[in-house]
Amino acid sequence: MYYFIVNPRAGNGAGLKAWLKLEKSIIRRGINYEAYMTDSEGRARKFAARLSRDRDPEKIIAVVGGDGTFSEVIDGLNVDADVTLGYIPVGVGNDLARSLRISASPGRQIRRVLNPRAYRLLDYGVATYGEGKAEHRRFIVSSGLGLDAAISYAEDHSPLKRLFTRLNLRRLPCFLARLNAYVNARPSAGYVLLDRVKRVEFNNIYFLSAQLQPCECGGLYIAPRADASDGKLDVCVLSHSSKREISSILFNLRARFRKIPGMRVYECREVHLHLDVPQLFHIDGEGSAELVTDMDINCIPRKIRIIV
Repeated sequence: MYYFIVNPRAGNGAGLKAWLKLEKSIIRRGINYEAYMTDSEGRARKFAARLSRDRDPEKIIAVVGGDGTFSEVIDGLNVDADVTLGYIPVGVGNDLARSLRISASPGRQIRRVLNPRAYRLLDYGVATYGEGKAEHRRFIVSSGLGLDAAISYAEDHSPLKRLFTRLNLRRLPCFLARLNAYVNARPSAGYVLLDRVKRVEFNNIYFLSAQLQPCECGGLYIAPRADASDGKLDVCVLSHSSKREISSILFNLRARFRKIPGMRVYECREVHLHLDVPQLFHIDGEGSAELVTDMDINCIPRKIRIIV
């Protein structure tokens, strides 16, 4: 039995158009299915919790949306329910699909979901944050503090995002978000504590990021060697005395193929991130207006079964 969690607003409205076409294909194949449309933030999380309440290895929950929708599903999912996930990416950034090499074509990907031949067990992360009462949130791509969070926040809250989408300029808001975050970026001293043992300090940190997947923020290859199934986080620290040097990671399209100046990458199973100056944070590219100085992040190995 297939259960589709659909975000009609994903990709600035592309989700609804894609789903209407996909549904015709599903009906034509005679597939038994139910569809759940998200109408507000948090609904995908509630649907996932309800659909995974009971153990059912035959159940497939397919997500039609972007990274944010899939992240909400992971956050609400009963990971012990033995369900299988499918993913039809219709977002703008699609970092998860890019990292897992899942087809960006909804029509092609729905055929894989309806006729699954290959599966993969993925790790997921748990981020703990909050200056007062601690909050906990799962993620599937990345989570961190600083410049990458500022990029996510600027893109999510761009007043011109819908206009650029209508003009078929979907990548322009991402570029402008990177530019805005770069212009306003201010480094901070801080440190990472790896597996509660190794502490590494820095003076000019622009961001701290814990990666499960190679890329984030719409195609920034922060950790090109990250393996989503190895039970480890790739903790990335961008620290440089020259602000100009960090532009290479934001605006150089070939950054994934070469060493990034000022970037340090560490492997661990859990990490404590600290910045002396409060910064924005993000979870799977969903930027928050809240400023924090500390985050604890843990990797939970190979609990998410997905069709690839």
